[in-house]
Formats: sequence, C-alpha cells, structure tokens
Amino acid sequence: MVDNLLSVSTVTTQSPPTLVCPQPQRPESKYLFTKEISCLAFGFGDEPNPNQDTVHLLECYMIEYVRDLLSKASNRAQRRGGKLELNDIMHYLRDHPKQYNRVKMIMKHKKATETTSKLWEEEEPGKKKKKL
Repeated sequence: MVDNLLSVSTVTTQSPPTLVCPQPQRPESKYLFTKEISCLAFGFGDEPNPNQDTVHLLECYMIEYVRDLLSKASNRAQRRGGKLELNDIMHYLRDHPKQYNRVKMIMKHKKATETTSKLWEEEEPGKKKKKL
C-alpha cells in the first residue's frame, strides 16, 4: 500500500502538467488579465515574459479569490436586506490588514481626486457657470 503513495522523488514526467483551473464559463472571457498579471509578475521580480501557464494559474487564483469575496459580501448584503455596498466587502477584508488598508487608501485617494477635479472645474476662467 505504501507503493501507491507519491513523493517528490517518484514523480515522473510522462505527461505535461495540466492546470487545475476550472474552465471559464464564457469562451470570450478566457484569460482577461494576462497582460496585467504578466506586468505584476515582472514587477515582483519575475522575468519580463513569464511562463503563460503560470500567468493563467495566477489569473485563476485571482478570479477565484474575487468571486469568493464578492459572494460572501453579497450574502451579507442579502441578510441585511439591501444592495451590495463597499461596507459589505470591507467587512470581510478586516481580517486582512494589508488589503483592508489598501482599499481605504484607494478610496481616500479617489475622494481627494474627485474634490480636486471639482475645484478645477469651478475655477476655469473661460467657462461660464450655468444658471438653473
């Protein structure tokens, strides 16, 4: 019975490895983020053109994580009796401080950008303000 167990030393290369990723539901959505994940991998120290199987596997992990997070947040929103909101997502990110703080920082930056763009629109001398 011990012979049936595999170890690192007994693995053979008879067939090429296959991805464990489930197939996308729509064929046109197959591997949407290949370019972005390749750039991220390069930014984190990989080579400029990483192996496509690695990129596809990372994309599968990423999509699975986002689906799981949104599914949990959606279930929480339904229990509350409302629509999916950012607070529902943040509820599940609170156990992951890096991700939680990153989302808070992005939202703060977005709010500051919106405020700045409104100020620029108000101060443009060539435009006249519309009267209601």
